[in-house]
Amino acid sequence: MEINNKFQVHKALQILYYLQSKANNATEKYYYLYLLKLFFFADRFHIRHYGFPIIDTRYTAQKLGPVASEICDLLKKTSWLQVSETEKKEIEKNIQEKSEKERTILPQSQDLLSESDIEALDFAIKNFSKLDRWTLSDITHDYPEWKSSREDGDMDYLDFFKNVDVENTKYLSRHFKSDPFEMDEDELNFNKNQFENFHNAF
Repeated sequence: MEINNKFQVHKALQILYYLQSKANNATEKYYYLYLLKLFFFADRFHIRHYGFPIIDTRYTAQKLGPVASEICDLLKKTSWLQVSETEKKEIEKNIQEKSEKERTILPQSQDLLSESDIEALDFAIKNFSKLDRWTLSDITHDYPEWKSSREDGDMDYLDFFKNVDVENTKYLSRHFKSDPFEMDEDELNFNKNQFENFHNAF
């Protein structure tokens, strides 16, 4: 199941600035790969706890893990991102290139971030921001939404609602005794049904 609503450029900039400004890793926080992984972890938390993503985006399964396509295109400033000319100017103005793979997000407000958005972003920062981008990429390979997708293929949002057994993971178990995302199965199934009902209505 995918999300097909219009991508929110201004909210994406606020999300990225929040992650970059609060990340506990001064040497990593400018790499767009690092920001993409932190965003994935935040979004995974939000989907599982609230039944909908922080921002509408399409996920693909890449070699280095799940990639939120529109967030990636925004950070890379690619022509594939379908936005207005005004939004393109906003992206150009607010994202500076430190190097080929590093970006600086200029200060943003938080007016488009809800309490649950901030809760999810703080979760990702607290649990994952001290790790480097390569370790974060490895850890994402242990989650079912990536494992069940073919490379370069779209990922299914419904797979985000599956728990993992840390003892049977290759990378997650090296850094965590238990999965930070672990939730009660009944609560997960309820939130999954909420997700399906909401998106089946459109």
